[in-house]
Amino acid sequence: MKALCWMGTSKVEVHDVPDPAILNLHDAVIKVTRTAICGSDLHLLDGFIPTMEEGDILGHEFMGVVEETGSEVSNLLRGDRVLVPFTIACGSCEFCKKKLWSACDNTNPKDIRIRTVEERLGAIDVLINNAGTIQVGPLENQTIEDFQEAMRSNFWPAVHTTMAVIPGMKRRRFGRIVNIASIGGKIAGPHLLPYSVSKFALIGFSKGLRTELKKDGISVTTVVPGLMRTGSPGRAEVTGQHGKEYSWFVVSDSLPGISIDVQRAARQIVDACVAGSAEIVLGGVAQFAAVMNALAPNVVAEILAAVNEWVLSAAAEGYTRKKGSEIENALTRSFLTFFNRKATCV
Repeated sequence: MKALCWMGTSKVEVHDVPDPAILNLHDAVIKVTRTAICGSDLHLLDGFIPTMEEGDILGHEFMGVVEETGSEVSNLLRGDRVLVPFTIACGSCEFCKKKLWSACDNTNPKDIRIRTVEERLGAIDVLINNAGTIQVGPLENQTIEDFQEAMRSNFWPAVHTTMAVIPGMKRRRFGRIVNIASIGGKIAGPHLLPYSVSKFALIGFSKGLRTELKKDGISVTTVVPGLMRTGSPGRAEVTGQHGKEYSWFVVSDSLPGISIDVQRAARQIVDACVAGSAEIVLGGVAQFAAVMNALAPNVVAEILAAVNEWVLSAAAEGYTRKKGSEIENALTRSFLTFFNRKATCV
């Protein structure tokens, strides 16, 4: 197809470029029928966007006809006429759920952000990947989309940012990369399966990175926290019997002895980064569980299966997902959760 390409400050040309293709199951290919110049195009044309590269295709805010859709697209059909806004958004990350489309955490390329930071502030010597979401609920009340969302939020952002900083770290033959995973990435506890799947992937990625990058002077540390008092349970996505699921989750995430103080955890993470440690497991309960799982995996599996069957609530009819903050109750506001609620104010 032909496209208008940026070739330098105040210079554009029409070039033949490859036809677009479906890269993501949620993508759609649109044939442009009408478009116009947007004021923001002038920023690109005048060279005010430092990440522009020669040959970049210009154009947004257009009208067109749907030519092709990914298999997960359910609200568009071939031949539909559409109006495309300036934003590109996934619709499922934390920003999109708050209708902050332009801040989408999945469709804004991480490598471009990294290059912008390096151009404005200098080299990145330390990268800490610590973003994500958590879904709480039985398998029967989870969907394929829940698993995909967990991977989009907990795994792929770490991959993108890591791959973006590696070239610079290799050139300097120095770098520290810290991937904050979870004990759920070593032991798949019940009613947390999408979350555990994504954290297992992150731990595998992190450990493989350390093996391959040590020769380049780059140290990769895998952080495996247990339950940690961050004040964030209210942001958890809860399915199943909402009240019961959220109650066990927030109480267990709040009790001293079971969970770890977030400031103490932060100090240990920084120390591990400076030391270049391969792995650090945070919290006594998590450390004990990791050792037990290594020594007696069958016993641990049976205990977790019993907890799933006899302690946690059964699945609910249908599928409804709610934020933890929407289903607070007397138990989740009681003295049992005091330390977690206190962490919110830190």
